[in-house]
Order: sequence, then structure tokens, then C-alpha cells
Amino acid sequence: MPVGRVEADDVYGPYRVVRQIGSGGMASIFEALDTRLGHRVALKRLHPHIAERPGAAERFLREGRAAARIRHPHVVQVLASGAEDASAYLAMELLEGSDLGALLTREGRFGVEGALELLLPAIAGVAAAHAAGVVHRDLKPSNIFVSHGPGGRPWPKVVDFGVSKVLEQDGGAPATATDGVVGTAAYMAPEQARSVRDASFQSDQYSLAVVLYQCVTGKPPFATTGVYDLMVAIMTAPLVPPSQQAEGIPDGFDEVVLRAMSRNPRDRFPSVRAFGAALLCFARERDRLTWSAELHDGPEAEGPKRAAGPARGVDDPATMAPTARDTQSASRQQRRIVRRVLGALLAGVAVAGSAFSWHAWHTPLTSPTDAATHATGEPTAAVSAAIVPGAGQPVLATASSPTPPSPTPTVARPWTARPQPRVPTAASASTPSPSASLRIGDNGAPILP
Repeated sequence: MPVGRVEADDVYGPYRVVRQIGSGGMASIFEALDTRLGHRVALKRLHPHIAERPGAAERFLREGRAAARIRHPHVVQVLASGAEDASAYLAMELLEGSDLGALLTREGRFGVEGALELLLPAIAGVAAAHAAGVVHRDLKPSNIFVSHGPGGRPWPKVVDFGVSKVLEQDGGAPATATDGVVGTAAYMAPEQARSVRDASFQSDQYSLAVVLYQCVTGKPPFATTGVYDLMVAIMTAPLVPPSQQAEGIPDGFDEVVLRAMSRNPRDRFPSVRAFGAALLCFARERDRLTWSAELHDGPEAEGPKRAAGPARGVDDPATMAPTARDTQSASRQQRRIVRRVLGALLAGVAVAGSAFSWHAWHTPLTSPTDAATHATGEPTAAVSAAIVPGAGQPVLATASSPTPPSPTPTVARPWTARPQPRVPTAASASTPSPSASLRIGDNGAPILP
């Protein structure tokens, strides 16, 4: 197997090189022929100076195997991987068409609907990669390849997972390069620009938002000269909304794009899938119908779900936040709120009932008879006759007269408005009305007329 410069007819496993069709920072891409099956493939081979680094080939193959788990019509399919001596390669499906970067160079910019026709499939493909535990880390226009699909429609595919970060499902250490800057500066999220270890699912969301920004405005959000100035702008410069860079931007579009480009990963959408769902309302009806089910109803958890945060990468266990757990927590919170509201209503009803009972208990009664009935629970004569010694005349016992104690305690019952029977007495017939004038005897007691 060749280790240095690759030439036509060089053989890598069952694949014979035909010609070179591309090159990136990590690897070169060749058109090759599968000598067993007779079909053409894209052969990706690590650059020799990259392959010489300790563990580079192992990581490259590990990431290739992880990318092969991604099954989505808008993600390039990895067919095989192999290594001999110091060389490692991946065999992938061969695409014909043009990458999005070349289309932007030719077209200048797209309308919002035209941009979403190309990017909604790419967003769905990236969401599928996240579900397989793969963070792309280098999403940019040149890594979204547009070929021709059924009916001649554009058929975007996400390519080049060569610098991806793999979250192993079996608890193994993540496979990632740790030396140098990984990714393309103009599309890097701030946390990825600070440290490659902090690249996460949320970082891919940021990069997709930058690509969308460029598609609808014709320019990247930060246009500076020099990598250092660009990094500073990404982390500190004000972000100009797309509507101020181009005409024809619908209301609400700025908010969605700027949220996905928030400098704090926690302020972005909870997932790439949620970002795509928020964009559906700006797409053509055909694209809404095509992607609504997958972006709205698809599995929300992406890979080993982890909440993004500043200075934390996808490998920090403290950032794990399963969406299902978030949903259950929100449901419990709603139930707690409902219980509190019902408790407050019941407490209010109880207070109102207590206030009514207190009011009824303390309502002034209209007659001495009612007072006696209220205090003892039994109907009692309003006026009792008494003989005043020496006077020979019956006198009235007033409300201030002391009442002889009851031989047994009685429990007061709430007063009701129904008529109470009165016990006839000798003096009741001569009971004066409240307005009648009374004569006062020598002993100070009123005398009946």
C-alpha cells in the first residue's frame, strides 16, 4: 500500500485509485474503483503528515466506523474502512454535483425558502449523526454536497466527518484529535474556538446557523481579515441580524437564527432537530410537509444527550440532561403548580366559610328571646316575672340581670333564622315594647304599668 504521494492505479485494499477529486486539512479524496463489485467509490485517505501522528490513524478509522452507523438519506454513506502500515482510508459513496460553497460563489445568495430547501435536509442529517453519537465539528458550505435527487430536485448530503468527535456508546474514551485547532474558523462556535474539547452538539447547531446566515445574506456574519481577528469577533463582536444585511427576510427569522448563534450554548435550541423545527414556518409548503414529521416528531434525544454549557464539552458527565428526564421534570412541575393553585383555592374557600360562620355567630340578635336561644340552644321567655320584695309588683328582669348558672353545661348551637316558639308567662302579656316608657321603682327596677 502506498504511504507517500498517491498516484493513479494505486491500490488500497480492493479499491484502485482513478483520480483525485478533492483535498482537505486532514485527508485527500480520490475517485476509486471497487475491483470486486465494479462500482465507483470515493476513497478518503489521511495525509501522510497527519497519519504519522501517534493515534491519528486509529482515531480516523474509529470515527469512520462511527459515521458508518449513521443511516440517513442526507448523510454520505461510509462503505468500508481499512489500514495497512501507516496508511488508513475510508471508502464512501461517490457523489456527483457541487458543494454548497461553490453554489454560493455562483449564485451570491438564496432567498430564505431556497436556502431552507437545501439546509433542512442537512439539518435532519446532522440530527441523525447526533443520534449516533457523532459531533461533526466542521460544518460549512463546502461540507454540504448538493447532488441531484428524484425528479431533479436538489439532494444535499452532509460529508466529511474526518474531524468529527465520537461519543462511544460503550463507555470508552471519546475519539478526538487534541492537537491544534479543529474546524474552520469562520463557522466555529465560540466554545469550540476556545477549546476543541468543548465542541458539542450545540457547536454543530451554531455552525449550521452560520451557514444559513451566509446563504440568505450572501456573506458570513463576521467578515474580518486574519484568523486571530476573526476569533475575537466570534467571541465579542455584536452580531448583525440577517434582516439588516439583506432584503426579503420574513418577520421572526432573525430571532431563530440569532438564538442558534447565541454565544452561550445554553441559550441555543435544545437540539439541532429543534432548530430545524423552528425554521419550518419559513419554508415552502412542500418542504414543510416533507420535514415536519421528522423534525417535530423524531426522537429528541441526540446521542448520549448532554446539556451544553460554557467551558464544558460533551464528555463532561455534569452536563448530561436527557430530554425525557427534562420532559418528566416539566410535567412534575406543572402538577405541582396545579396542586398549589387548587390548594390556594380550597384555602380561600375555607377562609371565606370561616368568615361567614364568624359573621353569623357574631351577628347582633334582634330580641332578648333570640339571644337566650342563641346562648342556650333552647327557646326561653324574653321576660320573666319576678316579685320585688316590699313592692308586691312583678318586675322585669333586664339583660343586665345576672342569669343563674345552668346546672349542666350546654353547647351553643348556631343560630338560624327560623321562628322560635316562646314560652308563655304571666308577665309576657304585659311586656312593654322597646319604645315604651317605664317607671322606675324605689329599688331601681322598672315597674310594669
